[in-house]
Amino acid sequence: MRLASPRFASLRSAQAATLATSWSPDVTSPQMTSFSLNMNTGYITLTFDEPVRSNTFNATGITLYGVTSVYSVNRLELSYETITDSRNGLSLSVELSYDDFNLIKANPSIGMARSSR
Repeated sequence: MRLASPRFASLRSAQAATLATSWSPDVTSPQMTSFSLNMNTGYITLTFDEPVRSNTFNATGITLYGVTSVYSVNRLELSYETITDSRNGLSLSVELSYDDFNLIKANPSIGMARSSR
């Protein structure tokens, strides 16, 4: 049995490259498509529809909600001590601060999906 030979891209010289004639900045903000809250590790994993730069991400803007009844809504806005612990990409891992983690443990409805009740 004979294997197909590998194909290689041909290299071009810098002189043969085509220069860009215009450039448009990205004006569409990434949208979060899903999240996962792991209460064993204290991490929230956020997934987006386009890559996100972790060094510009501010987790203190995140608010987690929980509903215990029709008349009661609980919420927790993450503190400034929350740390984004990941590289640039479609997913970011956010480590909850000690206080935020314990507040969620004390109020289990926060961050719980309807399907997990």
